[in-house]
Amino acid sequence: MAADYDNCLGCILGILFGDAIGAYYDGLSPKQIKEQFTDAATAYNDSLKSPRLRISDNARMMLSLVRYLGDHETINPKELMRYFAEDYDSSRSFGRGSRSMLDHFFDPADKQIVAMLDLPDWAYSSGAAVRNGPLGLCLMDHPYRLRQEAKIAAYITHPNSTAVAAAVSVAVTASFAASVTDVSPMDLRDLLLPGCPDETFQYRIFRLSQVTRNKHLKELGNRTVAYESTAAALACFALHSCSFRDAVSTAISLGGDTISIAAIAGGLVGAHLGACIADDLPLDNLEDGQGFMDHVRYLTQRMVDNHVFVEEPNSSRRQFYSF
Repeated sequence: MAADYDNCLGCILGILFGDAIGAYYDGLSPKQIKEQFTDAATAYNDSLKSPRLRISDNARMMLSLVRYLGDHETINPKELMRYFAEDYDSSRSFGRGSRSMLDHFFDPADKQIVAMLDLPDWAYSSGAAVRNGPLGLCLMDHPYRLRQEAKIAAYITHPNSTAVAAAVSVAVTASFAASVTDVSPMDLRDLLLPGCPDETFQYRIFRLSQVTRNKHLKELGNRTVAYESTAAALACFALHSCSFRDAVSTAISLGGDTISIAAIAGGLVGAHLGACIADDLPLDNLEDGQGFMDHVRYLTQRMVDNHVFVEEPNSSRRQFYSF
């Protein structure tokens, strides 16, 4: 069974647009957003009027992972790092940690992999979670491989157990989202909680299962640390799985790390609904327009063509998180 092109493209576009939209409000408080735009829906609409929507370093690295998956069937840490390094763009607002990581990789005199560094706070962030959705779709029929590959893909840049657990949860949720009709916070709890090895993220999964309305989301937090921003994004998706606009608007309303929250939530909605999420989005305004979109479609098709699998016997989507 091949990874579905429509769901993969929807996931990738959801991450790209969620990231670019969220960037406009990153670091603002919910109060500041409300004061400036009345409500999150207005803020969402306002961002789409920009003549150029620009993606962040996390979304750029997601495309590097997609490019890698078009050439490789399994994750080789050093080879994936090479893809990240090749696509490095210093104007892309890469964070201090990402710049240090890639500068380290470029230095031919230093043969140590980035995981050997004395890593700062960025290793706890949601960067790996932002990019892992497409990987989950590629391996959606291989639960054990999905877990292992997602862990490796996350660990090379975010060697922290909570950040890795968050990244694996996004990959698992993307696979689940593409295979079901309805999604609820309780569904995600049942999917992700059993076997989750990180106690911090276990607690966040339990908390997100209790979210039934947007007003409850603030209890999950909005900081860049993965246990807050990734959990908030999963909840935004669970509450608004059938509307990219509502999921991303809700992510914006939380303030804080709106780039990561909107990108993860948008990507999961795209995995669930497919590329139709882009019907009302200004594709010509994303990066350099048509040329960029053609490149995204090309990378997506290569990734899908390179991942044709046979269903594992007795596999279950709800066994994914036993690792």
